[in-house]
Amino acid sequence: MSRHTRRLIFRACSNLPFSSLLDVGCGPGLFLQEAKSRYPSLRIAGIDVSSTAIERARVRLPDADLCEMDITVQTPSRRYDLITMIDVAEHLENDLAAFRNLEPICSGYLLICTLEGKMRAFEKEIGHVRNYRPGELKSKLEESGFKLERFTRWGWPFYSPLYRNLSTEIDAHHKSITLTRLALAHVAYLILLLNLPGRGDLIIALARPLG
Repeated sequence: MSRHTRRLIFRACSNLPFSSLLDVGCGPGLFLQEAKSRYPSLRIAGIDVSSTAIERARVRLPDADLCEMDITVQTPSRRYDLITMIDVAEHLENDLAAFRNLEPICSGYLLICTLEGKMRAFEKEIGHVRNYRPGELKSKLEESGFKLERFTRWGWPFYSPLYRNLSTEIDAHHKSITLTRLALAHVAYLILLLNLPGRGDLIIALARPLG
């Protein structure tokens, strides 16, 4: 799924003008690493609440501007043309505060990838505090000073409902990697390519600050 998510994110921002990128909740820097490989001149930065994640990202991206930070209570000091928040908003108790803290430093676009619809048991186990209701993300972005420019859906039917419904039964989030699980992951990736366009619970919102 992370490969599909990155593919969809890069498609969503392919026609946008940007020379700087901040990834909120950057983790170990996989998305930033791919962004840098696609756009070599891009100024990249990342923040995350996990010091371990930031340490791993620094190994992968020694020239990036990386910082341990909680976006719900802090605001980075620099402005960015593109800010991404991928698989993060659904984990934030105060997502509205995060959006408000991002508005002053967004000089171009905010791109959010998250989930909508029914919460599955495994999603609570991996730290989700919400799946957005229809219209909820748009409303919160507008309340935070953003205007929604584009909204897309993805995932029906093979990711949602099929994969999400079966994730617990097939132990999809097991940590250990075996050759069998790796082979199944490649098969699953190909199957997910067959999702119908414009439908599903994975949502990507592209917004611009009103100011």
